[in-house]
Amino acid sequence: MTSPGLFLFGLMVSTALYGQVVINEISATSNDRIFTRDDDGNAVLNGGIQWWETAYDDSKWSTGNTPIGFGYGDIATNISSAVQGVTPTLYIRHEFSVSSGQATSGQTLTLQMDYDDSFIAYLNGKEIARLDAAAEGSPHYPDQVSYNSNIANGTGTSISLGAANQHLVSGANVLAIEIHNDAIDSNTMKAKATLRTSSVTHVSSGDSCAWFPGVIFPSGGLFDYNFINGAGVLFAQWGAPDYDDSTWSSGVGPLGYETSGSSPYSLGTN
Repeated sequence: MTSPGLFLFGLMVSTALYGQVVINEISATSNDRIFTRDDDGNAVLNGGIQWWETAYDDSKWSTGNTPIGFGYGDIATNISSAVQGVTPTLYIRHEFSVSSGQATSGQTLTLQMDYDDSFIAYLNGKEIARLDAAAEGSPHYPDQVSYNSNIANGTGTSISLGAANQHLVSGANVLAIEIHNDAIDSNTMKAKATLRTSSVTHVSSGDSCAWFPGVIFPSGGLFDYNFINGAGVLFAQWGAPDYDDSTWSSGVGPLGYETSGSSPYSLGTN
């Protein structure tokens, strides 16, 4: 049996001969938050229309004007009660209309972001920019804090996106942004976006936006908005903690049914 001292010596020799050894994982388990990728390379965590896509229904989201966040003097919509100490994440959607001439323009489209602490931006369903938020295309979960910290300076960072005709479409367009704080109890958060070419500003500070606190991933439709927002009447009233289910049938799980007589599943209640 090799002693601990001899094992360490062997590792040191191997390192010296073959270069630096970096151990970046010592164990692995299955992940219950599996994601897939859509045709645009975005990480998809749930099924259905994704929250960054144009066709997504944000009618149940709250609305307000930008800048949005808390802890800065120029905040137009303060969301501290819905986010601070609750979640590090905020989802935002700006819908705007584009003419056919603007959609075919070859002018450079620029995104100006004044943010705290990190962001990922999507335009019409495609990721267009991210800062302080890991590699392009990598997923950010609703309860995931920012990789880095950034203090909004009032001006922000300018990001060139290329020709406008590569991103815009005639009619309805959507700029979707997720903001992540560096801590769930951070005292500051901010999102202020400007999207423009040299001749047209499509999204600017002061514009209205739809917003949703990242208490859950907003795609997939597997939750009741009224339950999350604390409304008095739920779409599915049986989801409330105080709902009386005493008249319901009961049984041990798993629940299901099979009629073939040769089911591979072991059901507790058929």
